[in-house]
Amino acid sequence: MPPRKELLRAILAFVAASIVIGFLLDMLAITPLDLWREIWARVEWVATFLWAQSGRLLRWFLLGAVIVGPILLVRMILRARR
Repeated sequence: MPPRKELLRAILAFVAASIVIGFLLDMLAITPLDLWREIWARVEWVATFLWAQSGRLLRWFLLGAVIVGPILLVRMILRARR
């Protein structure tokens, strides 16, 4: 298919999808600003959750490193002998 037809098809698909999504959002009484605020609130929630869990994640890392570190060290030494 020539590039012009592909471009025209992409533009028409974009317009059609925008109209359908716009109709659905209008039926649900959702404005673009409400949508962006909700998305930002979710991003903020995830960031806050991850920050709150960072201490716990560090503890898990250190606990795991106590076991995994020596195992990897022994494995590297045994491979170096070969």
